[in-house]
Amino acid sequence: MDKNKIRNVNIIRVIQETPSIRTIYFFDKECSKAKPGQFVMVWIPGIDELPMSLSQIQKDGYSSITIKPWQEGSKALYDLEMAENIGIRGPYGNGFKLIDGSALLIGGGTGLAPMIPLSQKLIENKTKIKLVMGARTKTELVFLERAKKIIPKKNIITVTDDGSVGIKGQTPDVVSKILDQEDINCVYVCGPKPMIKKIFEITQLKNTLIQASLETKVNCSVGICGRCNIGEYLLCVDGPVFDRRMIQNSLK
Repeated sequence: MDKNKIRNVNIIRVIQETPSIRTIYFFDKECSKAKPGQFVMVWIPGIDELPMSLSQIQKDGYSSITIKPWQEGSKALYDLEMAENIGIRGPYGNGFKLIDGSALLIGGGTGLAPMIPLSQKLIENKTKIKLVMGARTKTELVFLERAKKIIPKKNIITVTDDGSVGIKGQTPDVVSKILDQEDINCVYVCGPKPMIKKIFEITQLKNTLIQASLETKVNCSVGICGRCNIGEYLLCVDGPVFDRRMIQNSLK
């Protein structure tokens, strides 16, 4: 099957994760081939086409995307219900590279979406993992129950700006303390750009490997239009997962 052709799929399940975040589930065989960190283009008929991380990747094609509405396309996608149709093409880009030893995973808001399938892959790889889950407040924290089914509870750290659950404060501060106290071979992160930049700076000081999933507007998804440039890179073909050198060049 040509991954660049739009595949019409039915929405089979919708979960209200938080008051402003939903997860939409569907079956798609091509998505079962995706690596954590890759993205798909999601077509909302008559509205728009958006790049989305996969928050569920299973061998049988059971897949999901997680949405927080912020503009016309994402609002329309968020409002869809069971049995309605969306179009999928991809997966595109490069995913996270699995490492041995120990890993620290960090997600903020919907940036936690690719961290869940990544957790599953790393555990299958016998990698020891710790997950830091960040949000502004308790009601905006997603995937905590899913994470508990994959990762030992003691290895899950929640951080909220207002302290309504877990540690009160900023995610980068918690990450800095973990890297001071533990031997971590690689940091994986996805979330708001300011958070990624701070965590990148911390890993530079600690001399720790980092892989970060970045975001920007994507149109063609195959490197032709050039709209998704981040510095010298095109996110759709060079990313969305960037290594230390690429991050350093793109976050200037």
